[in-house]
Amino acid sequence: TASKFSTTRTYIPAAGPDGKTGKPRDKRLDQGVRMFRHDHLHHLSADPGAAVEWYKHVFDAKELERHDIRGGEAVRLDIGGVNIMVQQKQPDAEWAPAPASPYHGLDHFCFRVDDIEAVGNLLKERGANIYDGPRSPRPGYGVIHLSGPDGVHVELIMRPEV
Repeated sequence: TASKFSTTRTYIPAAGPDGKTGKPRDKRLDQGVRMFRHDHLHHLSADPGAAVEWYKHVFDAKELERHDIRGGEAVRLDIGGVNIMVQQKQPDAEWAPAPASPYHGLDHFCFRVDDIEAVGNLLKERGANIYDGPRSPRPGYGVIHLSGPDGVHVELIMRPEV
């Protein structure tokens, strides 16, 4: 009996002895279609104006757009090709404070840099709250950790091309 997915999925045999069991595979993957790609990080902020200015000041973020999300203004920023959506707290929402890093779950986001020492000096000039680094955990690598608005943890990493 044909599956309703027969035109879009194929079955890859599993390692089972009968060779008849398998997992569905979307044919679009074989045709080079990008099923997933990064869109944005979402920063929920108690003071979105200050958060936006921090990203602009510290990382030279470019403002792409402003719009409303469920009654709160949202600002989409671009930092080196990464979109960060900064949204204000909705008037009727109750938010828990950000947990201290490290914690289980999505702990931080990271930007890759070419020269960790130069970036460290620039961030210090801009008043960034660096709490670790710049340091080199091994040859060719460099790391900086800083605290952003609303307890956001940002990492900067320098590493050799692979």
